[in-house]
Amino acid sequence: RPGEFMQDPPPEVIRARAGNAPAPGPGQPGHPVPEPRPRRHKTVEDGLVHCTAEFRSDLYWGELGLPTDEALKAFRKAEDTEEPVERAAVRKQAFTSLDVGLESMGNIEHKGIFLHEAAVMSISKDTLRLDGSTLASPLAEPGSPEYMQLRRSLLEQEQRELEERQAAAAARREKRLRQQMPFGKPAKAYEWVESADALEMSVTVLVPPLTEKSDVTVKVDKDTLRVSVEGHPREPYVLDGWFPYDVDAAGCTWHLEGDGAEQGARKLVLNIEKDDYADWGPHGLFLQPEEEDTAGSVEATGEENTAPAEADHDAPNFED
Repeated sequence: RPGEFMQDPPPEVIRARAGNAPAPGPGQPGHPVPEPRPRRHKTVEDGLVHCTAEFRSDLYWGELGLPTDEALKAFRKAEDTEEPVERAAVRKQAFTSLDVGLESMGNIEHKGIFLHEAAVMSISKDTLRLDGSTLASPLAEPGSPEYMQLRRSLLEQEQRELEERQAAAAARREKRLRQQMPFGKPAKAYEWVESADALEMSVTVLVPPLTEKSDVTVKVDKDTLRVSVEGHPREPYVLDGWFPYDVDAAGCTWHLEGDGAEQGARKLVLNIEKDDYADWGPHGLFLQPEEEDTAGSVEATGEENTAPAEADHDAPNFED
């Protein structure tokens, strides 16, 4: 109408009138779904091989391929190793080499080169840190949903490992506190039973109520004996001395007896086999100081004998 204030219609109305309606947005009907980008490296091994080849193909930065190649070789060796302790040591060496390579990449990051390779090395390290991962594990693309899931899994694993370490430390503290239950120094260091007509003799030592096999160390040779028990008031050695006669170290065993819940009920029993029917009675279990002076020519052989462990029993653990 004449004189009436006119306003422009909204932009969407103008586009609709012109037959130029806006395209549907993501998630709306008719919006095209982009095809997933193909992986550049399918596995961790593929990624590390690519990094090594890429570095060595550069005349100036070729030395960057050395730590990556060493890490790759070490990871392959670890996967072929069956012994757990050795495998862990080799994997540790491999991660060290990978860390050296990543540190070198960090030093040249400002140059804007090898950025993709640095990302591949970092993601490979995170992948291999996961329990059960191998060089054949899939390698996630940077920024992909798989990479985000990898980071979450790694954080969850680190949290579990932290909780396990804290629980183990708490258990050690509790064990130490329980071992410090009142346990005075026994009137006798040990009780000894020996007969001239028997080859075997026994030595009994009172130990703290909660003593376990791992707390006891027994070292025996043909003419010496040394025993230590963690938490015992006679530390560092409960027994330590020279035998008046030789013993058969291969026939010596020890075990723990008694309920650890009662004071004075836990005992360490050593069964020592004499080498012959010599009468130890006049001397006792150990030579006295004046007898040791006269036996100065007696020397330990240095031979070592470790008795085999037995399941579900306080097994022999003699060593020299």
